[in-house]
Amino acid sequence: MSNNDTCPCCHHGPETIMHMVWDCEELTLFWDCSVPSHSWAKFFSLGLHEWIQFNLSSLDSGNVNLDWPILFGVATYHLWNDRNKLVFNNRTNMPYTYVSMLFL
Repeated sequence: MSNNDTCPCCHHGPETIMHMVWDCEELTLFWDCSVPSHSWAKFFSLGLHEWIQFNLSSLDSGNVNLDWPILFGVATYHLWNDRNKLVFNNRTNMPYTYVSMLFL
């Protein structure tokens, strides 16, 4: 436990759930590459519950022609898992490893 709520990835902003899987500037490249530009306004403006529901029920394939709900679920799991690796083990793969995997 820590008395510091600063994001361990970008060292800006408070470490909230939304920040760690969506709003952290370290994740911008990943989401910009994944989310189609026509969906950015909605993707980047929803609250946590609406954001999850929107992405898990979307029929859009994203920028990578994959099933978006599956990509979204797997991506957010790995982003959260990497955040935990950074906090507890001082190591991470975020976010550039995931961006490169999108286009393999």
